[in-house]
Amino acid sequence: MDLVVVNFMEDNQAGVSRLISEFLHHPVTDLNQEIVNLSGQTMDQLTMSRGEADLRQIEHDVFGAKLAEHNVVLTAPSHVLTRFENLKMLQETGAFVVILKAEKTADKSFEAMLEQSFGHDRMIDAANLSTKEAAQRVAAFWSTQKAA
Repeated sequence: MDLVVVNFMEDNQAGVSRLISEFLHHPVTDLNQEIVNLSGQTMDQLTMSRGEADLRQIEHDVFGAKLAEHNVVLTAPSHVLTRFENLKMLQETGAFVVILKAEKTADKSFEAMLEQSFGHDRMIDAANLSTKEAAQRVAAFWSTQKAA
């Protein structure tokens, strides 16, 4: 089973990925970093050279390719869930999704849709957590689910 951590704490995406990897003792792929590695450009450079729509298509393609690998732990920015095709892929692959939400910036209607799609128990309120505490909660939650 794959674990996908959708991170609304986007100011520290890489830090969350690194710490989750340490706590789980499993490699973690950060979607944005994977795109940078494959393209040889930063996300800002890709946006400037290709445009937002092309960047989102690249993101969708890389997201799908990573989910197809199986037994993946993947962190992704929150806007990945705004694309219907990405939500459909998550459901089709049976990936276990955990959402790190930042209550301060929450869009209540978007959050309600996520709760309906993935369940309230998979939403971790990380607004008042450090990056380390958020990663620890994800790792503990995932370990509990794998043992079940």
